[in-house]
Amino acid sequence: MANPIRAMACLFATFLMFQPAFSNEDAQLEALPTYVGMIGFDSARKDFGDVAQGDMLEHTFLFMNNGLGPFEIKKASSGVSGVSVLTSLKSFETDELGEIRVRIDTSQMEGPQYIRVRVESDAHNAPSTLYVLANVVSETAPEEE
Repeated sequence: MANPIRAMACLFATFLMFQPAFSNEDAQLEALPTYVGMIGFDSARKDFGDVAQGDMLEHTFLFMNNGLGPFEIKKASSGVSGVSVLTSLKSFETDELGEIRVRIDTSQMEGPQYIRVRVESDAHNAPSTLYVLANVVSETAPEEE
């Protein structure tokens, strides 16, 4: 059985280096098929904390093709109203960097928001899910008695 602390340290280092996530009992990388693209994000989560209702939020998720062949982003989207997702729908060659920009209009939101962004591609490890969190605080003052 693998050492869980060692496995977590390996996983953390992997994310820092734009490497795709891996998991097996021995914490070793599986052999990849030859000439396939692999998408790796610098971070898959952004937490804005408390924000005022009506704020416009924006975050850019960076990714890199860690594979030996190209991959293409097919679609990046969120089903949440007020959220727009922008990316280049193009082919990314080995070691090429790209970005997915998420913009959020909080004017119609209130309270904790847990937004998922689905990234569909033909990368070997697709699809990917990115997460954006925020607690939208209403500026309406409570009525005084």
